[in-house]
Amino acid sequence: MIPPRWTELTAVFGGVFDPPHMGHREAVRGLFQDPGVKRVLVVPAPSPAYKLNQVSAEHRVEMVRRTFASNPDNTFPNDVEISFVDIERALRNPKSHTYTFDTLQELGRVHENLAFVLGADQLQNLPNWHRFPEVLELAHWIVLTRRPNGLDSAMRALRELESRGIARKMPGTADDLGGVWQLRAGKRFLRLSHTEAPEISSTGIRETISRTGQPPSGSLVPEAMAYLKQNRLYGSNANENSEGLSR
Repeated sequence: MIPPRWTELTAVFGGVFDPPHMGHREAVRGLFQDPGVKRVLVVPAPSPAYKLNQVSAEHRVEMVRRTFASNPDNTFPNDVEISFVDIERALRNPKSHTYTFDTLQELGRVHENLAFVLGADQLQNLPNWHRFPEVLELAHWIVLTRRPNGLDSAMRALRELESRGIARKMPGTADDLGGVWQLRAGKRFLRLSHTEAPEISSTGIRETISRTGQPPSGSLVPEAMAYLKQNRLYGSNANENSEGLSR
């Protein structure tokens, strides 16, 4: 079976975004270059009860809007949309868990040719996902790898899937060039793509704010940083000249 034309796919880029940062933004930008998708849907997750440091979905959604709408130099792709499918489903069923299986089912009714985006670390945990391996049949998959160890990590996970008869390397696709893997009965494919997104984590940003009252320099787009400070999220100072933490 021939792999899809990746340039015709809509990539699904989900996350808690607590907060959304430059790593998220640059990963989305990179999807338009490798593998060159047509569109990206950014899907904020609802608020899990076990995340004690998390701000409300309302605040996270507004920061997501600002992070992906900011385009001061007209270099950020325009084909980026925010989907509230997970948050809306959580509002309808507040006692239910949010699963990727349900998200892809719902998005698949509206969008054709979906590709779900995940990191190499998430790929290793994929067999533990809800409704695995059926979830593989709902979309193609793009695994973002990062130097220096992202490709090795992804390949270890794929070899494990191969040993279970779930993935098969397509001939003629070299590992160091990404590689395409056929999944299950050939209905879906997985592609490895390198990302140049900076190594920033939402956890690290929250921890820095808790210590200093300020996010790390360059970690957020100015519009998201202004919103975070205005609302004193994560204990941030309202302005950079304030002393101490605002609680």
